[in-house]
Amino acid sequence: MSAHAANLLSKLSGYSIPSQADPEDINSHPIALRYYAVEGEAMLIGSQSNGKDEMNRPGNYFVHSVVGSPEEIASYLAPIFYWGSPFWVSQDESNQTELPILSEFDVEVTLDFDDLWTFLQQGKRRQWFYSLLCAVMDYHQSQRKIVILDHNESVAFWIAAVSTALPLRYSRYLTFATYHHDPYSAPFIITGTTADSSFRFTNDEYISYFVLNALEGRISEAPDSDYAQFICSRFEPEGYEGEILDFFDWGERFEMESHSITRKLDSLSVFWLATVKNALDINSDKVIRAGEVVIQEISQKSHLESEDVEDANHGWEILGDAIIQRPSQELIENYCLALKTLKRSDPQFPQTCVGSFYILAMLVLNKRQEEAHALDSVLKQLYSQDVLASTLQQPKLIQMLAEQLRVDDEEQVLIFWDYLGSKLRLHENNKEYFKTLLGKTFAVLQRQGTGDIFQVPESATKIISLLLAARGLTADLILNHAAESERQYPVVLRWVYYSLVQQVPINQRPARYWSYWPTWPQSTPLYQYELQRDLLASGGTSQAINVVFMWTEVIQPQYRPNILSEALDF
Repeated sequence: MSAHAANLLSKLSGYSIPSQADPEDINSHPIALRYYAVEGEAMLIGSQSNGKDEMNRPGNYFVHSVVGSPEEIASYLAPIFYWGSPFWVSQDESNQTELPILSEFDVEVTLDFDDLWTFLQQGKRRQWFYSLLCAVMDYHQSQRKIVILDHNESVAFWIAAVSTALPLRYSRYLTFATYHHDPYSAPFIITGTTADSSFRFTNDEYISYFVLNALEGRISEAPDSDYAQFICSRFEPEGYEGEILDFFDWGERFEMESHSITRKLDSLSVFWLATVKNALDINSDKVIRAGEVVIQEISQKSHLESEDVEDANHGWEILGDAIIQRPSQELIENYCLALKTLKRSDPQFPQTCVGSFYILAMLVLNKRQEEAHALDSVLKQLYSQDVLASTLQQPKLIQMLAEQLRVDDEEQVLIFWDYLGSKLRLHENNKEYFKTLLGKTFAVLQRQGTGDIFQVPESATKIISLLLAARGLTADLILNHAAESERQYPVVLRWVYYSLVQQVPINQRPARYWSYWPTWPQSTPLYQYELQRDLLASGGTSQAINVVFMWTEVIQPQYRPNILSEALDF
């Protein structure tokens, strides 16, 4: 044992009998079983009153300690269950100066586990136990130590109840003393004491410490804990065997590097109830937070078991539903973390693309541009082009978008074509839904008309530009649908048509676009609008004359006689 450990052991093992106790009545003096664990080193110390010393002075005590790792001392049982064991030596008259090294710590247990249920059934103990467990759950954050005033054996049962309510991995780090004469200086999470100790039990102490004063029936308040509620509602033989132990087994895969009893246990119990037991609403705030915690835990693992993949899928679904209802950057980040985690180990990962793209679509339709951009960037990295392509031509997806797009929301339509329109793929079985998307887009464009068909609003120009850039659409489909809707949206055909032809030199237009003229019935001939827009864009008289000459050189004979007069009139 190191010098540091020996020094610490000396500080932890000090013992004084209660001030009002009869020094001669050794059997009435409390047994102090103390357990301290930190950084992989643990000490289990049995301190007992031992009568008078060799000088006939009262208050002598004997200390017997076991030093090892938490896993060695509590290999299969929480340390508190060794309270009262005949293993602890209370006197030694031999000349032995060194204790043997134990191959394993496997000693007789006299604190009966089954007696816990009887102990908690008495008085208000079940109610107090919930508050005590809440205080233990809060300790890591508040550092609020716990002081128990009760009979010595009852203190041991309180600690045993808490230890039993925790997975063994955590109870190995639940430090305690069944008795200490000075709780103020005791470094344990839980310290038992007596009414005549140095602890004052004032109102301030009930706030600074968590005090369970069973002798006076008074107890401090503690923040509620979902984990404590989960445990206490099942803390009886059948519930313990049937559900709590199952939860312990399930939770062994999480927080493997952590031994602090943290609020993460709240989240793990909530997640287990919501996913394994289907006992909680997955849309509640606490379940959503639990989903984030579980995803964060699983993502840190280098290797995922099938159970991890299953839980990651649950977390992915929970966060996906949450994003649709209450999007935030934090949710998006954890959702993307879930996707990255699943991609590492889930052979069915490509199937998540449909759900992920649906969420992106809902973000876009709800005009959450920042969150949509963050998710869109990750989806491009995670899914192959083939997976994205097959997803983006699914009729149900296009149908949903067509139904959700609004004809009275210019911003929504603009964001839709910016984030989604360029990704969608036209297919024979989704063509009708594309026409619905176009029809709603045309309605939005028509609403922006000012009465001057030559003045195209900036927002309309952006929408048309995005519409024409969509790789899933053809110019024919857009123009033909605009022509079919010309009576309902008269300005749209002209705006869309000219957005296309203005990009092409006049001498190339006959072959590419002028064949549309005679096929579309319009109240104003389309060629007139095209010529007038060219003249407006010419920038001056001389350039306008050049535009007219270029038109007369390439225009079809039936239109040529009118070109000059129409241009001059305009």
